[in-house]
Amino acid sequence: MPIGDISLQRALYGSPLRRPLVGRIIVIVLAFTILFGISVSLLNLFVNVLQGFEVYLVAQTLALLAALPAIAVLWYLDRRERESIWVFVGLLLWGAWIAAAYALLLNTSGGLALVQAMNDDAAIKAEIESVGADVVEVGSILVAWLIAPPVEEIMKGLAILLIFLLLRPEFDGVRDGIIYGALVGLGFNVMETAQYIIAGYAEAGYAPYMEQIVTRFVFLGLDGHSLYSALFGAGLGLAMQTRWLWLKIIAPAGGLMLGILAHFVNNSLTAVAFVLLLQAFGVDIDAEAAIVSVPLLLIWFSYATAVLLTQFPFYFLIALGLVFSGQWEQRVIRRELADEIDRSITPEEYELLKRESLFGLRTVPGFPAPAAKAIVNAQNELAFRKRRVRHGGGDPELDDLVHSWRSDIARLRAFRAS
Repeated sequence: MPIGDISLQRALYGSPLRRPLVGRIIVIVLAFTILFGISVSLLNLFVNVLQGFEVYLVAQTLALLAALPAIAVLWYLDRRERESIWVFVGLLLWGAWIAAAYALLLNTSGGLALVQAMNDDAAIKAEIESVGADVVEVGSILVAWLIAPPVEEIMKGLAILLIFLLLRPEFDGVRDGIIYGALVGLGFNVMETAQYIIAGYAEAGYAPYMEQIVTRFVFLGLDGHSLYSALFGAGLGLAMQTRWLWLKIIAPAGGLMLGILAHFVNNSLTAVAFVLLLQAFGVDIDAEAAIVSVPLLLIWFSYATAVLLTQFPFYFLIALGLVFSGQWEQRVIRRELADEIDRSITPEEYELLKRESLFGLRTVPGFPAPAAKAIVNAQNELAFRKRRVRHGGGDPELDDLVHSWRSDIARLRAFRAS
């Protein structure tokens, strides 16, 4: 059986997709959801290309290049039990082509309805105009503050939730949730960055390539949408790790609320702080095209400072999640592999496991690097699977996936011997 088939069967082990009737219904709903999202994305792509094909192509290329450092970091964070490359690609594509499409549709619809409601209410319209404001401008601010955060976080969060519900063997804990959330947020950010650049070009005749890149990838892409979605992913991961029922219930909801709050803070307090910092450096933000004349380094410094001042608690939570999840992973692997000595792990390898650093990864002596990495990954997957079965009240010795991972380890060792 091809290795891809084995990986797919493992990912779908215990999934509702394996039930004939339920699986068909889920597949049909998912197919419709994805096809509709792609249709909206293609329509939006067509509109963007009409506004300036070369500008949009350059914008997409720059955004993709800007996302590469974040992808590399997330790949490193996933080193203990490497997910399939297709999981990474799928989450990035969901963020860019599905979540972004539905968010655009819902945000636009919500904004139009809000503006119409304010125009229809004479008292509200008069109040807005009395302070020299415009109903459309106020509507745009309200969309950014009140509509976009929940809409976009829910649309991105659906991808993480699907893995949580349908591909349970691929979701072990907080670190997996953070990685999955950051990936879908990164894909969303790539698409949205290109949209903002083409919108700026259509409005002012100037494509703000670098101005958008340095603010939307202010910390090499590990910011903005990646941060907000990672908070929800962490909540789902915590629900997967914990034995406490109350925490299983509130952790996902709490993670989503934190993601929405972080998004709201960015669109409100962070934006205000950014403007104030530019003004403090002598930038006249009221002057037409003032941002064009501002040095990129000053734009980056001002925005990075604004982000740190207003969103530090959310970064701190993610940092704590990564540290504690790393420690938790090491405890699980050491505990579950302790009775695998001389079966799936040698005494020498187990000693290396006990000395493994929080930010490192052990190796398997005597094997080429690719084989050694494959054995370590299989050992770690075996440990997490044993823990999951035990956590659910089952016997690991009766579990098919436990035996499958042991067979993989034996096969990898035998391959070297042959």
